[in-house]
Amino acid sequence: SWLSDKINSWEKNLEKDLSLAYLPSIGRVKLRLTGKGNNLKRLKNKIIKEEKALKNIIEKYIYGYDNDELESVIGKTLIDMNKTVSVAESCTGGNISNLITSVPGSSNYFIGGIIAYSNKIKINSLGINEDILNKYGAVSKEVAEEMAKNVRNKFNSSIGISSTGIAGPSGGTKEKPVGTIWIAFSDNEKTISKKLILTKRRDVNTVLTTINSLNLLRKNLKID
Repeated sequence: SWLSDKINSWEKNLEKDLSLAYLPSIGRVKLRLTGKGNNLKRLKNKIIKEEKALKNIIEKYIYGYDNDELESVIGKTLIDMNKTVSVAESCTGGNISNLITSVPGSSNYFIGGIIAYSNKIKINSLGINEDILNKYGAVSKEVAEEMAKNVRNKFNSSIGISSTGIAGPSGGTKEKPVGTIWIAFSDNEKTISKKLILTKRRDVNTVLTTINSLNLLRKNLKID
């Protein structure tokens, strides 16, 4: 890809006393730039210079530094912006809400959530139009967007996010195979969604959907 080519090109030009390490986990990659040598001041200056160059390439993908976690970075941003969030979850079964509320002080911005696992709950608790469910199916752009919008309105939060999909290992079809997920974001200006094509593994799909949902939230946080 364009991004990997740019990073590889930058990395090839690193001086021999500097190295870049990739520390991956599910849905995230930490980059560690290391310098080795006896002149500490010179190494620090080199690292600062190269860190700046690397940041220019990947800046829009960065959510934090050192020990920052996505959920805590989002929490701080929501507090700084005086915004609140609510969540409508289907395939993640409460995992998004769990991660958000794992951060101390999350009661300042997390209003609540609905685990709308069945269509009955989607209709009765979230107010999803039954005609939309019948026409497009629960795993669809239309339903994901309605879930995000309706949970925002129901809880009177600044933002609503949602997830709906086929986590697996069964339940897939030719048109919507296992790993097909829709996530959505809604605020008072727009409602948008994103389709994910993930894996055959239920546990991995839950984690990846959660991270992608929080990242969709992060990227769409705008100061009024």
